[in-house]
Amino acid sequence: MLFNIFLALIPVATAFFLRKKLHVVLKILLFAIWFLFFPNTIYIITDLQYLPYQLQNSSLTFQILLTIQYMVLIIIGIITFIVGFKAFENIVTKYKIKGSAKGLLYIGINFVFAFAVVLGKVQRTNSWDIFIDLPRVIRDIEKTIISTQLLFYVLLFGVITNIIYFLFRDVLLMKNLIKKKKRVKKRRA
Repeated sequence: MLFNIFLALIPVATAFFLRKKLHVVLKILLFAIWFLFFPNTIYIITDLQYLPYQLQNSSLTFQILLTIQYMVLIIIGIITFIVGFKAFENIVTKYKIKGSAKGLLYIGINFVFAFAVVLGKVQRTNSWDIFIDLPRVIRDIEKTIISTQLLFYVLLFGVITNIIYFLFRDVLLMKNLIKKKKRVKKRRA
């Protein structure tokens, strides 16, 4: 779990640096790293599959601790997902994509990331495999595309990912709206 959290922090860190003024080549490199590692943010919630078995084979005290541990893990996954996604939102804003095109782009990219999560969860493809075993990555992608069961998982996880994104993004935006209203009130006073 700790390693998965570390992997989820990589796109958050690159998202932070992508906001800085950097040379274009460095920005492209950072975006590529962000894109490859970003699925690790939301991948964390797939570890929930291990919870029922662990609960079943544990004492009550350990069940409580496990439940808390998994709740923290889910919160970390959602926060890194939303915070890391900000890098993509900034690019969309920079290129002045608005309205339904923007929403469709967000939905589409979440399905791309859902595909990557299925690659990682089912095919056991890692983000760094693209550098060390590209032929395997290509084979895993092909296997996923031709499998109706895996495509169903992609569709299902894509829907879940989009629900999480739009639900929690709106919660965070409400915070931002409240902050903006407070700033406006201060300026008027």
